[in-house]
Amino acid sequence: MSVFQILNQYVTVIDGDKTYEDTLDHFKSDANVAAAPQSVIYDSAQECCVVDGKWLAYPSETYDGYIAKLSDLIAAKEKREYVAPAEPTAEEQKASLKADYDSAVQELSNSMSVALLIGDTDAQASIRADFADLQQAYKEAVENV
Repeated sequence: MSVFQILNQYVTVIDGDKTYEDTLDHFKSDANVAAAPQSVIYDSAQECCVVDGKWLAYPSETYDGYIAKLSDLIAAKEKREYVAPAEPTAEEQKASLKADYDSAVQELSNSMSVALLIGDTDAQASIRADFADLQQAYKEAVENV
């Protein structure tokens, strides 16, 4: 089923399982058209074309054209409505850094526990150095937020 409809300043375009719905003004922008009728009922199932209350010949290249470009209309609407995600606040950035730091500390703590239990002094020294590096990197990262 394919439908193109304008009713009450609202446009609906359906082709199979794809649907575009928006205001008439947004449709004009998305379809890049300057003018449009006030009402249209164009329906492939009923094979009818009624524009501003007048029955016109079916099929219509104009309305079949809009239906054929349904994917373009949907893409234009998505582009128009897209809102970029907000940049994280300084508090959110610091919380994320803290969570990453805490996770890394936990991993080093686990490694140090094993090194202490087995008496691996080389591993202990390496883990202490890694911890010092981690603390310094965290401090610098927080200062730069």
